[in-house]
Amino acid sequence: GGEAAASAADAAAAAERAALPDSALSLVPIDHGFILPHYRMLGEINFEWASWPQASEPLDEDSRAYIATLDSHADAALLRVASSLPEESLITLHLGTMLLQLGVGAGLTLAQIAQLAMRDGRVPSALERAVEYAEGVAENEVRWLHLLPGPVLRAGSSAASSPTTAAGSSLAGTPLERDGIAAAAAHAS
Repeated sequence: GGEAAASAADAAAAAERAALPDSALSLVPIDHGFILPHYRMLGEINFEWASWPQASEPLDEDSRAYIATLDSHADAALLRVASSLPEESLITLHLGTMLLQLGVGAGLTLAQIAQLAMRDGRVPSALERAVEYAEGVAENEVRWLHLLPGPVLRAGSSAASSPTTAAGSSLAGTPLERDGIAAAAAHAS
């Protein structure tokens, strides 16, 4: 009974949409603050869908390939023109894309990736800890760079052997790599 009624309602809605001229349809984005919060507000993230059974299923090859092609820099450039999102929200876009690409590359499910971004009660998530760590590193770099003449080269960088995104970003040695993706990938296998 209920499934047949839902199917009939879906078919009626599809027929109604098909009868409308293309100009009558438009997508209106709302509540961007909840979609891409300020990167310092990552503790507010809650992916309700993470508990859905399909979120725990492995991704198919087409989905994995698509995720590998995501370019948060191009998306951010488009959003700078098409919206009034603050730069701090675009940093969240970069962080989310990087987390998704690294997690998928490590063989994690969407549910496992979501768990890396969500708090467990009041305990900061692996993503929050990685951002805090990166901010500390950046602050230290800025403090020292103004004291050093010329460009600074890093000898012995282990970035080549660490997980990277399609854009080449590395999380080697960060809490996200140590506590998050690497641990979740080990647990998944």
